[in-house]
Amino acid sequence: MIILQLGHSRDMKPFFSTQERKKELYDVLESWRGTPYRHLVAVKGLGADCTLYVWEVMKELNASGDDITNIPKEHGHIHYPKDRAMHSTEEVILNVLRSVPYLKEFSKDSKPMTGDICCYKFFKSTSHLAIFYEGYIYQSLAKGEVLPINFNDRQFIKRLTAIFRVMES
Repeated sequence: MIILQLGHSRDMKPFFSTQERKKELYDVLESWRGTPYRHLVAVKGLGADCTLYVWEVMKELNASGDDITNIPKEHGHIHYPKDRAMHSTEEVILNVLRSVPYLKEFSKDSKPMTGDICCYKFFKSTSHLAIFYEGYIYQSLAKGEVLPINFNDRQFIKRLTAIFRVMES
């Protein structure tokens, strides 16, 4: 009997389960380091917001087998206002991620694995994404740049809402 969960069979493995893929992920994450924050942009070295940064990293690694940058466009949320989370409790980001068949959701209390997408709530709804790598989260910070910080940083860990794992398609 095959049990399906979010479009996956139980025996599908995480995309970033091999040392080779973990090394490729690290190299890509580091290549984005220092890219300044720019809302609605994802161009390495020139600017990226947190959501599009995550999409572009996954696209660069072919982690989905699809063009992952189409996800926000397909759901009509590519032109999200910068202050959306200040005014809305609608979980737009979580709903988009939940609709992606090659992403498997885990509770915020789960231990993340390298390559997982971590979701954070600022203001009224989830509004920030980061990529977990060996105890750190790589993210594009508003009024800042792409950089890694400790996963257990107290300003972020208390805002963690969900973890999504990229599964092989």
